[in-house]
Amino acid sequence: MDNTMNFPIRNVFLVIFCQSLALTSMTLATTVTGVAGNMMVGQAGFVTLPLAVNAIGTALAMMPVAQAMQKYGRRPVMLFGSLTGVISGLLAAQAFHAGSFLLLCFALFGVGIAMASSAFNRFLIAEITPQASRSRVISWVLASGLIASFAGPETGKIALKYFPELGFASPYLALAGLWLIQLMAICSFKNLPVKKQDEKNNSARPMRLIITDWGFFMALIAGVVASLIMGAMMISTPMAMTHSGLHFDSAATVLQWHYMAMFLPAFFTGDLIRKYGSRKIIATGGVLCFISVASAFGAQYGNFLVALFLVGVGWNFMNTGSVTLAITRYSPEEKGKAEGFYGTTMSVTSAIAAISSGYLQQNYGWHAVLIMSFVMIAALSLAYILIDKKHGSREFDVDAG
Repeated sequence: MDNTMNFPIRNVFLVIFCQSLALTSMTLATTVTGVAGNMMVGQAGFVTLPLAVNAIGTALAMMPVAQAMQKYGRRPVMLFGSLTGVISGLLAAQAFHAGSFLLLCFALFGVGIAMASSAFNRFLIAEITPQASRSRVISWVLASGLIASFAGPETGKIALKYFPELGFASPYLALAGLWLIQLMAICSFKNLPVKKQDEKNNSARPMRLIITDWGFFMALIAGVVASLIMGAMMISTPMAMTHSGLHFDSAATVLQWHYMAMFLPAFFTGDLIRKYGSRKIIATGGVLCFISVASAFGAQYGNFLVALFLVGVGWNFMNTGSVTLAITRYSPEEKGKAEGFYGTTMSVTSAIAAISSGYLQQNYGWHAVLIMSFVMIAALSLAYILIDKKHGSREFDVDAG
């Protein structure tokens, strides 16, 4: 069969496979780095510094990666990102072996750059599929996180079990292997579209005009609110549960259900968007997040379980709807800057959620985190009211059919 058919299923599954590998490497790094950092440095305040540097690397690389993809095409940049991941994994292994905490931070910064290149897989898969199937395959990409949530920690455990003499250098070698497999998978793409920027084409709008496009702004606000609420509650929950007298095993169980709720709905979220439109699914996600926050005030095991499950589903609806809506609001000439700005914003938001929720939880308690979440939901609701009043709702239900 001709690989240039309207729905290149081979490329679709390769993108999903690559996304699974990238997210697995992320969960692997997140799982082992805190423990490895604790073994390498004495001060507790610096233990999570490599993960903070990792987030900074992703945020700083987002815009350059998007612009490079616009100029040179997606495949060369994806290959560069995977190669960076391989080298960074090897450097992290060497860092642990040599006991160099500074080198570990540098290596995790490189992993962050590699992750930035993978962050555009959701846009790539939208680019290679027709409009009728777009929301569904974007959901499939997000569903790969369900695999990664289990595969990452398991990879770390297997590496430590079979190569105990290497210590925590072995999981980082496994991380390098994951990026190497992804590099080979990228080489297997067939007829991947190459849409290079026309240097003489001046039809692209300035970034400020793209942002003030109400559809793109709505998608951006939805993505930011989803990332803030989900990140804040997920990061703060273990501390809040232990402060409430619950055992850490209970917190781990709650987070397992949360991860499942984040990614499992992706198998049908795309179909819901096709039927009802991005806007309605984003709104539904917002309602679920509101119920989640309200239920978390009880601070009992059942409250935490329900709250984290609902916020996971709400994040999935809002995030998938946000991406599906965003890609309809800019032209091919604007793709690089629009996707770069969107990706950078989401990375910065995740970092802000991690820092702010930890600060609020530590200094003001769990209820402060929940109040911040309520404020974010209120901001999203206000944006919806303003858009309805000025533009109406039909403009943003382009996916419904």
